[in-house]
Amino acid sequence: MSQIKVPTYGGKLGVKNLLELRKNPIVFLDKIHKSHGPTVKFKCGPFNIYSITRTEHISYVMGPKWKNFSKDTPGYKGLSEYIGNGLLTHVRPSTWKQRKTALGPSFSRPAFKDSKDTILFWVRQMTESIQKSPKSFNMTEELRKVTLCIICDAMLGVQIYPQAKGISDAIETCINHSYLKAYNPFYILSPSGYKSHINMKSSRDVLRCFARGLLENQEAFAQSLFLQGLAKSQLSDAEKVDEIITLLQAGHETSATTLNWLFYRLASDSKLQTNLRDEIISNKEESPTDTDVWDKLNQCLYESLRFDPSTWIFDRKVVEDEKIVDFNARAGDLLLISPFIIHRDKEEWRYPNTFNVENFDLSKEQIPKNFMPFSVGPRLCPGRLLALMEIRAFAYLVLQKFNFAIVGEDNFDYKPSITLKLNKNLTLDFKQHN
Repeated sequence: MSQIKVPTYGGKLGVKNLLELRKNPIVFLDKIHKSHGPTVKFKCGPFNIYSITRTEHISYVMGPKWKNFSKDTPGYKGLSEYIGNGLLTHVRPSTWKQRKTALGPSFSRPAFKDSKDTILFWVRQMTESIQKSPKSFNMTEELRKVTLCIICDAMLGVQIYPQAKGISDAIETCINHSYLKAYNPFYILSPSGYKSHINMKSSRDVLRCFARGLLENQEAFAQSLFLQGLAKSQLSDAEKVDEIITLLQAGHETSATTLNWLFYRLASDSKLQTNLRDEIISNKEESPTDTDVWDKLNQCLYESLRFDPSTWIFDRKVVEDEKIVDFNARAGDLLLISPFIIHRDKEEWRYPNTFNVENFDLSKEQIPKNFMPFSVGPRLCPGRLLALMEIRAFAYLVLQKFNFAIVGEDNFDYKPSITLKLNKNLTLDFKQHN
């Protein structure tokens, strides 16, 4: 394939780029791709960065050549400060594969199928909470607590509802600090940065204490394939703690964020609520966790993952000089891959810049190649099947019982962090229907 000349955005020092990226990375990335095309090179402080959106480049980086592109990046380093060196942030390919093999049975399809009743139990607990207090219901807070309860019950063999808010708040504190610190080595020197660092360390201690307790919990061990996998591995206790905290963060926070966006989109569109409810009523004997029954519900779920991907960006570092299909990158260069930008490619989607369930025609059994809400390649999210079951169950059971609408002014926007959040808590009014 012939070589291309990658267009460069901004100056050689990259100070302005750094400031723009820190202020609003989504606006910055959208701007540079609209002005410079699908592959753009730019300087950002000391970093030489390529932002790539073409499918062939992404397949090369995240697919068979994945070992040549490391997670030894500012983004993952910031995250590893609190979750440690678990599956999500692990850098060395050989030891990462050993860990994945050890924990593989807990992420298998049969294991997730066994989690169906656990998911339904906790979602029904939430619908009961809604029934008791249907007005001005803080959906964001409740989703964070309940998704954490699901991952702890289904994967770790413990029920933690009384502790859920404290643990969820600790995760949120660590995530916010990790994001603010990424690509900004001087953040901790500021008064707000130093305070954030102190809060992060305190929250990290809460999570480590919880994880260490699980390693000593024989009752949880008997119920958890995940803890059994850790026990059979050659990992140290500290490394096992890292894996548990990684599971808590990746297994609950991304699901809670996705569900927050899904309920926001549904609350903004009463017609879509009605259409989905009609499908649910007409198939009321089917399980909400089934994958093949719910055409409209699956369309809505996939469109939410496309338009509002909770995992909105990945970064990788080039290990050694590499030709990436048709351009050369040097060792140490950084690559940014943003599903948020990629999912708005007008060549792939009928309605790229609007939330529209018709972007997915499931009757054709074909989803665009650049749909990647759970990443792609060997480091594809191992918990994606559980997440899809979970999200489907939440939507089904809430729509089955309630109509709902946003409380107050609808002035929501994107808040980029480690995940892509709403800029404020989502509060809903619920009304039970016949």
